[in-house]
Amino acid sequence: MDNIKIGIDFGTTNTSVAYMKYNNIFSNFSPECFDLDNGATLRSAITYRDENNFWIGDDALQHSYKYPNRYIDSLKRQVVNDTLKHRCFGSKMESDILADFFSSVMDRLKLQIPYGCVVDGVAIGVPIGFKDRDKELYIRSLVKSEIYEDYETASRNTMFVSEPIAAVLNYNVSLQDDKRVLVFDFGGGTLDLVIMDMKNIRKSNEISMHDVISKKGKLDLGGNDFDRAILENIVVEKYGMRNLKKSLGINQLIDILKVQEGIALMDEIRRAKEDLTKYEFTTIAFEKGKLKMNLEVTREEYEYAIAPYLEDIENLVDECLSYAGLNPNDIDIVVLSGGSSLTPAVQKLLFDIFGVHKVKIDPGNTMTCISRGLALRAHDPEANRYNDILEHSYGVMMKDEDGNDKAIEVVLNKGMKINDINEEDHYCEFELTTKAKEKNVFRVKIYEDSEEIGEAHIPLTTKMINSKFKLYFTVDENKTRLELHIYDLNWKDKVEVPLEYRFIEISK
Repeated sequence: MDNIKIGIDFGTTNTSVAYMKYNNIFSNFSPECFDLDNGATLRSAITYRDENNFWIGDDALQHSYKYPNRYIDSLKRQVVNDTLKHRCFGSKMESDILADFFSSVMDRLKLQIPYGCVVDGVAIGVPIGFKDRDKELYIRSLVKSEIYEDYETASRNTMFVSEPIAAVLNYNVSLQDDKRVLVFDFGGGTLDLVIMDMKNIRKSNEISMHDVISKKGKLDLGGNDFDRAILENIVVEKYGMRNLKKSLGINQLIDILKVQEGIALMDEIRRAKEDLTKYEFTTIAFEKGKLKMNLEVTREEYEYAIAPYLEDIENLVDECLSYAGLNPNDIDIVVLSGGSSLTPAVQKLLFDIFGVHKVKIDPGNTMTCISRGLALRAHDPEANRYNDILEHSYGVMMKDEDGNDKAIEVVLNKGMKINDINEEDHYCEFELTTKAKEKNVFRVKIYEDSEEIGEAHIPLTTKMINSKFKLYFTVDENKTRLELHIYDLNWKDKVEVPLEYRFIEISK
């Protein structure tokens, strides 16, 4: 059997899956999206009837009215916000909920996978700033969904790629020369910006290494916030807070998705938002249960409601440029991805900063460009290589003489080029505490920013007791984990780090 790899864009609002399809006429591969619910996309939602029966996508929304307490929308944002754990019930844990979603997605793909092929690898998109614990949750979910047979296989064959980088990998196939590109990836839950130098672009299988210059992201800004702005600043203003809560039978507006009418209202608001990307006004006409409304909403009202978010977007663009030491004139192309990037006010903001001619808008590809880029990356990593930068700092906890935590010493700084990491320039030195010398192992706590992500237990021999040590990290070729190295400076010998503690998964 032939093996294929798939790219999964598991978005806050929608999910898309692609693979590299072979074209017999042109004798080459090109990214192709699978058919899911609404063409190439599927709503990232799930509704449970009970622990063993559930619906996903639009079916989940339709059944949510009967099971509002078992309806889970915006799955990825709930992972990012660490709120999915509050939706667990019975024996269902976070990884089980995601596994149910992924397994149901795979069921829809089975008849579309080329005959005689099996999926043996996944590239999955992640927003900038995505945490290690969340990547671990994805891997466990992929195993439970039976995409992989075991954890080791999943860890080896799963590739995590920043979503905006996936978008530009898909876009670069159409470029004919080197360009400095800013990717503006604005989806339902997150906003990610990446500036990249795209090098020697000819064909998708001849791309030399691209260079990531700057990354900025907001894990709490997306189209969902625009929906909320319409609710709070327009619907509430016109319908009345008291009337709305009374009609919905809730005490707090935050509970709107816990009742049938609230779920239906938020879906109608989302539809109205999409209308306002094309028209100057729309109507929120709604009647369900005790809730009845017929409100006209203009684009001007909508843009006033989201004005604070537009300011946040502009500030993030400025930060991304400033971090790279660039100004808007230094950018050749601005590539848009994500459904929220179609918002006219967002596009005007980018036009004003960069100029209309630089901003590339492709409404037909906006929702699927990330999954296509992921498929490209998974299919041939060597042809789509890029010199990425670290999204977090990494260091170790230094202790006082008695072995108490003192301070984190940073070894690798956020923003550092991954290919520039080396032991000569990026290391720290330490000696054993009195307490450690009394034991047969010493421990090294490893931190991502201020969060502990690993603890290595190093066997202590007699000759090492009074030594001074050098600690450094390298990054493996897939750039998804750190490898810990410790060198005994007194004996000029490398300390053996047990395999189970040697590798630490990192956020990319």
